[in-house]
Amino acid sequence: VKDNPIWIYGLELGLNKYRKFRIHHMSEKYLTDRIGVRKADGSFQLLLAHNPTFGDLYYRWGADLIVSGHYHGGLLRSPFSGRAMMSPYGFYYPKHGYGQYIWCDDTGTFRNTSDLFPAGENVPYGTNMITSSGLGDHEVPIRIFNPHELVCIDIKEG
Repeated sequence: VKDNPIWIYGLELGLNKYRKFRIHHMSEKYLTDRIGVRKADGSFQLLLAHNPTFGDLYYRWGADLIVSGHYHGGLLRSPFSGRAMMSPYGFYYPKHGYGQYIWCDDTGTFRNTSDLFPAGENVPYGTNMITSSGLGDHEVPIRIFNPHELVCIDIKEG
């Protein structure tokens, strides 16, 4: 980061990507039509993408950090693992439902950092995605084991 520029992108998805009880898909073209092509100048690319469902696609686009929400940590979160147990789409155990994730080349997907690193340990540099439980509520204002939160992020050189 230091002397390099930071590019901040905001992604707004069509309402068809939020319909309940459906599995949604997005193409790379759909994504680049909305936010353009990643800058190839060595800069840090921060993507604000409300919906974490498409995290793997955001990684392939080239984001260094993805900040999202939408699931609000789930309507219900496990008191044991802290994982989102139900998404606003009506599905159980949503992928990228809550927490900090790091891209793992060996699996070709994001993994929750709590699975990989002891609590309090710094997460190594790589593409990260943070899904916050946020400050708002869904249509059904239920939050079980899922308090509201405001996330502060320190970006440091890797």
